Amino acid sequence: MSSAEIDAAAELADFFRFNVAYAQEIYNKQPTLHAQGNFGRIEWRPLEGFVYAISPFNFTAIGGNLVSAPAVIGNPSPSSVYPSYLVYKILLEAGLPPDVIQFVTSNAELITRTVYDHKGFAALHFTGLSDVFKHLYGKAAEGVVKGKYRDFPRIVSKTSGKNFHLVHKSADIGNAIKHTIRAAFEYSGQKYSACSRIYIPESKAERFLSKIKKELEQVKVGYREDFRNFLGPVIQGIAAIIDAANKDEKLERVIGGTYSGSEGCFIDPSVYITKDINHHLSNQEIFSPVLLAYVYRDKEFEQLLSTINK
Repeated sequence: MSSAEIDAAAELADFFRFNVAYAQEIYNKQPTLHAQGNFGRIEWRPLEGFVYAISPFNFTAIGGNLVSAPAVIGNPSPSSVYPSYLVYKILLEAGLPPDVIQFVTSNAELITRTVYDHKGFAALHFTGLSDVFKHLYGKAAEGVVKGKYRDFPRIVSKTSGKNFHLVHKSADIGNAIKHTIRAAFEYSGQKYSACSRIYIPESKAERFLSKIKKELEQVKVGYREDFRNFLGPVIQGIAAIIDAANKDEKLERVIGGTYSGSEGCFIDPSVYITKDINHHLSNQEIFSPVLLAYVYRDKEFEQLLSTINK
């Protein structure tokens, strides 16, 4: 599957190649000198401290990327622990010196608190939720104000998104449904690029929703050792979001809203309709197979564009 390829060895190999190529590009950047007899050169040196790399739970390849980029440029230093550990072991077997990258597992708050209290904290390399990043950014600023660090910590981040499909009245509904199912429910919705909200014209809404329900009724959920299963397990916290959605009077359930937690957390593909374009699920990052639908009047398409783009 295309989504699995993002989290495969091929993608991690690409990250390693990109990081080496960009490192070479940085090192090759030198000042242009026009005065005869003069010589100048920029020497790139590492940060005076360590880089704190926080990887997301949903992509093993990103864990390898976040630690490799600082290492290549000269900066030693409850989630997907085992896959990240395997990447770490592979790097060591490939010849990475033992102390360049430190693989640390523990309580996330404890690690972060320890790192942020250390004078040598020099950079944060982060991929994850926007709200978490805002907190980490603020904590770093507090440390700077208090004079905790040897230098000003650099911060590099990639936070999440809230992708959507916008269906026009002229759209091929069958084709739109096919691509919406793949976009919303592949990888069990556990990716930033997952389609988690959709805007449907009123003239096509009944057809779209009835057909997507029929298609999703055939989708199988379970461990991926059985290749007939389209959705696999997700993180435990999603069940609480499903429970809240089922009790929300502003939501109408089209399909799903059910899950099994006996041998892992399996969320059935779920679609809800809301009449509130600003419903909190339109912005909440949940990384799960949940699609929120909003039906708009055909004549209000242009107005809807303005609303979405705010």
